[in-house]
Amino acid sequence: MSQTANLPYGAGDGYEAVRLPYVGGLSMVAIVPEPAKLSSFERGLDGTALRRILTGLSGTQVILSMPTFSFRSKAKLKGALGELGMPVAFTDRADFSGRRSRSPSRSRT
Repeated sequence: MSQTANLPYGAGDGYEAVRLPYVGGLSMVAIVPEPAKLSSFERGLDGTALRRILTGLSGTQVILSMPTFSFRSKAKLKGALGELGMPVAFTDRADFSGRRSRSPSRSRT
């Protein structure tokens, strides 16, 4: 992917960042640390540092080149959802009969 566009961009000590908009209001922020400072950047990246990076982005004319990529992931949720209060959902004792779908409201005349 290559493009020239006005995008939210920022740079700081040892990194550059750009926000890439997606359809529907979503976006991805790519943060690229300088190779020589990767370890220290990783150690210092916490919620406060991430917020500072994100709030420091501002519209700038950017020439952006990125390789295209795809990504797949499998998540094993049984344990995590069990810990969150759904331990029976993945057993033969699961009972979803009380679940109902929402239907549009109908006006009565």
